[in-house]
Amino acid sequence: MAVSFGAEALSTEIEEQAEDNNWSLARYFKLNLHPDDMKAKHDLILESLPPGVPLRKVYSDFLGYLLLNTESYFEDRVVDGKRIWQRYSPEMEVIIAHPNGWGIREQTFLRNAAIDAKLVVSSQATRKIRFVTEAEASVHFCIYHTNLGNRLQPGANFAVCDAGGSTIDTTLYSVISARPVLKLEEKRASACVQAGAIFVDAGAERYLKTTLRTADLHGRTLDECCKDGVKDFESFSKRSFSDEAKEYHIKISDSRLNNSSIATRRGRMTLPGSTLKSFFSPCTNEIFASVDEQIENLNVQVRHILFVYEWRTDMLFTSTFCL
Repeated sequence: MAVSFGAEALSTEIEEQAEDNNWSLARYFKLNLHPDDMKAKHDLILESLPPGVPLRKVYSDFLGYLLLNTESYFEDRVVDGKRIWQRYSPEMEVIIAHPNGWGIREQTFLRNAAIDAKLVVSSQATRKIRFVTEAEASVHFCIYHTNLGNRLQPGANFAVCDAGGSTIDTTLYSVISARPVLKLEEKRASACVQAGAIFVDAGAERYLKTTLRTADLHGRTLDECCKDGVKDFESFSKRSFSDEAKEYHIKISDSRLNNSSIATRRGRMTLPGSTLKSFFSPCTNEIFASVDEQIENLNVQVRHILFVYEWRTDMLFTSTFCL
């Protein structure tokens, strides 16, 4: 039985309950649904699901959670929202974005999970559950928020790099028609690399474990300091990083920890920006290589490269692609 979802599952209160009750955390479960050839081709590393919990149950519970919160949000923020939801939600169509490279098998799985989650009834699932690739959804997002739509004329070629939490998908598109509806064609199979935002956190964790392993942590364990440090990095320094010439701080303990040998004062560890950049570099290097691979050796001109990412900092992308 699922007890917590999303960011709530990482709160201090829930983590304490999980430790007391031996709860298991299902992380990065989307990777488990990747087709076998994609897993093998890109050497994806999968995390085990909680014991005795099938993947479809994880998906249906999460989709049910999303529906419940969507309904609550709508009813709380729209005038007469409860009545409107009750009247029109039975006719609701659900659009699910999925990675490029997923096909009929994965879409059938998602549709069945949506039925289990009561998003739709089985008899209407084919009509009311629709799918779009994440890269194509990103294109429409960019068009809506920029003036890009005016530049996408028939015959134009452009690339989309979707830098998500775990994987980076890069796709090359050609515009078939721009009006009345935008129609796109993939010029080649999408490239996928496992170099998402979670691997930046992993780089920070490796650094902390190496640096703190032999340090005097004033009664705290290495695991405790690393756990607190990674959480603080993800919440603050990772999102604000903009200049490798600056110094950044990571909270690894309470104010009682002072140790000049690890540049820590009142529990806050000081790191040079160059060290923070080293957490990002392995991932950004893979991203740039993946984009290059997609657009090189083709007899077409690529006019635009769209980056959609959840890294919270654009310094590394911007500075590198402006060189």
